[in-house]
Amino acid sequence: APYLVGYESGLLAAANNNLSTSFHRNDRLHDFIRASNLIAFYYFCKGMYPEAHQQITTSCHMVVACRLHQISSSAWTSMGARGDDNKSLRYPADTVEQGERIYTFWQAFCLSRMISMTITQPTYPLGVPTSDPIPPISTPWPRLLSDYENGAAFDLDTRSVAHLYLSQVATLPGRWETLDSLRCQGYALVYQADHLRSIERLTPQEILVTDAAIQTFTSCLPHLKNSGDCGEIPSTSGLSLINYRIVTIHTLAHVASLILHQHGADVSARRRCTTAAQGIAAVIGRLDDTDYSELVIGLGHLWHTAGQILLTIAANANESVAEQYRNWALIVISALKKLSMVYFPL
Repeated sequence: APYLVGYESGLLAAANNNLSTSFHRNDRLHDFIRASNLIAFYYFCKGMYPEAHQQITTSCHMVVACRLHQISSSAWTSMGARGDDNKSLRYPADTVEQGERIYTFWQAFCLSRMISMTITQPTYPLGVPTSDPIPPISTPWPRLLSDYENGAAFDLDTRSVAHLYLSQVATLPGRWETLDSLRCQGYALVYQADHLRSIERLTPQEILVTDAAIQTFTSCLPHLKNSGDCGEIPSTSGLSLINYRIVTIHTLAHVASLILHQHGADVSARRRCTTAAQGIAAVIGRLDDTDYSELVIGLGHLWHTAGQILLTIAANANESVAEQYRNWALIVISALKKLSMVYFPL
C-alpha cells in the first residue's frame, strides 16, 4: 500500500536483523526459510536482483539442509507410523504443518527460478532429472490449503518432478491439479529446459524427453477462463473472465519450449518455436488493458525472456521468417510496456 512506503526501510532492517538472530539461535528453521523467501521476493519486486539472488540462495541452502525437497507425501501420519530422519526440523505437528512445509519448498523453488532467469545466474540447485549432484526433488506438488486443513490430502498424492517425464502418470480419479501445482510444474520445466541449454554435449534423447514433458503438460492445461476445476477464484478486474494465474501457467509452458528449442536448426525445433511464439501472442491477445493490474510481476520476466529469444531467432532467420518473429516480439514488448506502467509507473 502506498501509505506504507515510508516504513519499508525500517521494516526491512528489522526483518533482516530478526532473521539473523533467529538463524544463530537455530530457532524455528521453517519460519526462517519462509521469512527469507519473503525478503528475497521483496528485493526481487524492487529490482534489487543481486540482493534477491543472495537471499534466495540462503533459502535454498536451508531448504536442502532441512530436506524440504524430499517430503514423501502430502498426507500426514503420526510419528509412530512414519519414522522421522530429519534432524533439522521437528516432525510436523499435523497435516496443516505438513502442507505449509510443502508450500514453503515450492515457494523457494519457483522464486529461485524467477531470480535465476532474470539475472542469468544459477541459484543453488534444488534437483533436476539429469546431471545434478543434489538429490532429486520428491516433495509432492502442492494441494489447496483447504485440502490440508480438511484432511483431504492423501498418501497417494506423491506426484513430483519425476512424474513430469513419465508418459503415463497415475493420479487419483476425478481429482484436478491445483493452480499452484501447475505453476510449480511450469517452473520445473522452464528450469529443466534452461539447464539442458547449458550442457555442452547434449544428447537428442535428453531434448526429446523434456520436449515430450512440455507438450504433455501444455495439452493438459485448463483454459484461460475460470472454471473452478482447479480451485481458482474468480477474476476481479472488470467483467473479464480471464484467470490471471492461468495466464502465467500457459506462458511458462510456451517459454520452456522456446528455451529448449531456440538454437535448434531442424524443422521440428523451428516448428516448436513457432508454436510457442504463437501461443504467447495468443495469450497476450486475450488480455484487456484493465487486466494488467492483476498480473504478477514474474510474468513480465517471462515475457522478457521470450522477447529476447524471439528477437535472437529473427536475427538469424531469413527475411520472411524474421519478420514473423519480429512481429511476435513486438506483441511481447507492447505487453511488457503495459505491465511496466502497473509496477513501475513514470
